[in-house]
Amino acid sequence: MCLMGPDAFVTVISHSFETAEVIKVCEILENKNINYALWTQSTSIAKLNALSILNLTNLAQHIKTSASLGSKISVYFLTDLIYFYLIFSLDPQLDKFYKINFKRDFWNSQQRKKYSKTSEKTVKIIKKRQKSQ
Repeated sequence: MCLMGPDAFVTVISHSFETAEVIKVCEILENKNINYALWTQSTSIAKLNALSILNLTNLAQHIKTSASLGSKISVYFLTDLIYFYLIFSLDPQLDKFYKINFKRDFWNSQQRKKYSKTSEKTVKIIKKRQKSQ
């Protein structure tokens, strides 16, 4: 089952393009004929069918000061710009996204309830051990 429509577009961001999950994601995108772009520093990606490839560059490790953090912030910033552009293009009133947030928060609250009993037991055990020391 593919949750994406025929006009779907995915941006894959990976520094090295060597991790199994990133390679698998691109493999799935290609097998499902889903358009995608790739942002990476890797230059060994010739066999990919990405619609666009953005090659990111960094300062060499021995001359970095805080460029690594700056590079990461820049990528997150660009991703946020694209994400919010798409959100407001697809759902200007944000109705769908409020529903998604509500469902996510509800699910998280159920998980907290589920694990809070375990946490309470753990706290009691820790307090008991502290008293015995």
